[in-house]
Amino acid sequence: MRILKLFVAVTLLCIISLSPVHAGMQNPQAGSSGKKPSENTQNPGQKPTGGNQQKQKSTSSPQKRKPANTQDKELRKYAKEELGKPAQPTGAIKDTNELKAMDFFVAGSVKGKQGDYKGAIEEYTKSINKFRTTDALIKRGYTYMLLENYQLAIKDLNEALDNDSASTKALFARGMCRFEMRDLAGAEKDLKESLKKDSANAISYNYLAAVAFLNRDYNGAKEYYTLVIKYNPDYPDAYNYRGMMKHYLGDLKGAIEDYDEALKKTPENTGALNNRGAAKLLQNQYQGALDDFNKAIQLKDDYNDAYFNRGKAKLGLGDTAGACEDWHKALYLGLEDSAKLIEKHCQK
Repeated sequence: MRILKLFVAVTLLCIISLSPVHAGMQNPQAGSSGKKPSENTQNPGQKPTGGNQQKQKSTSSPQKRKPANTQDKELRKYAKEELGKPAQPTGAIKDTNELKAMDFFVAGSVKGKQGDYKGAIEEYTKSINKFRTTDALIKRGYTYMLLENYQLAIKDLNEALDNDSASTKALFARGMCRFEMRDLAGAEKDLKESLKKDSANAISYNYLAAVAFLNRDYNGAKEYYTLVIKYNPDYPDAYNYRGMMKHYLGDLKGAIEDYDEALKKTPENTGALNNRGAAKLLQNQYQGALDDFNKAIQLKDDYNDAYFNRGKAKLGLGDTAGACEDWHKALYLGLEDSAKLIEKHCQK
C-alpha cells in the first residue's frame, strides 16, 4: 500500500504496504528546491509523466519526486516580504557612496518584491559595491536562495554573520540553504539558533521537521509539525505531514484524524486522500479506502500510488479482476512494484 509523499522543505513523500514501513505515502518537504535528497526520499506533488517515464521501484523508504509549487508558498511569501522591507539605517548617512548604496538597495527591494530576482541581485550588488552593509548581504542572500543558488546565498550569509553573529534572519536563511544542500546538521544548528529570537517562525519548524524525517526521527518530526500548526494552522500540508508521521509511528487513528483535518482545509488534496486511504487499508476498511482512492484518481488520473493502493482495496473486497486492472495501470504509470502483485494475483 502506498501513502502520499513530505521537503522543505524544505520537503515532505512514500510507500506503505500492510505495515507502516511500506505504503505509497507522500514524504514531507521543507522548501523550494527542485533538487532531490541524497536519501531515497520523495517530495510531494509531481505528476507522473505517463507510460514513457522511467519505472519507479518502491522501497521501504520514501520515493523521489519533485516538489509541488504549493510547498514553498510560505517560504516565498516570507522572503518576498523581507525583500520588500526598507533598510534600517544604522545612523546618519555620511557620504555620497553610502547614499547611492541606499538608493540601489531600495531599488533591489522593489524588484525583489515584484519577483524580479535577477534584477534585484543586480541592484543589491551595486549597493554592496558602493557601501558594504549586513542588510544588503542578507537581502542578496535571500534572493540567491529564491533562485536556488544556495552556494552564493551561503557565501553572502556567512559574511553577514561575520558582521553580526546573532542575526536571526541570516541564521534562518542559511539554515534553509544548508538544508537544500543536504547539510542537515548545519541546517538544524542554524534553524534552532534562529528560533531563540524568532520562536514563532512556522517555516523554521517545518524545515526542522524535514530534517528529523530525513534522520528517521518520526516522533521528532511529528512534534515539529505540531509547532508548525500551532504558529500557522493554515501552513500548506502541515496536517497531512503530521498525519504521515503518526502513520509511520503506527498511530493510525491519529493519522486519519490529521488527514481528515487536511481534507477539511483542502478537499482536493490528493496526497491526503491517498494517505487516508492507505491508513484505512491497514485497518482493513476496504470500502472506505476504496472511496478515498477513487476520489484521488478522479482528481489526478495519473496518480500511480493511488492505482496501486486501490488495487489492494479491490482485492480486499474480492474484486480480483478490478485489482489487476489497477495494478496494470500503476505499472504503466511507472510503479514497478505492481509487477509483483500482478505476478502473484493476475497470472492464473
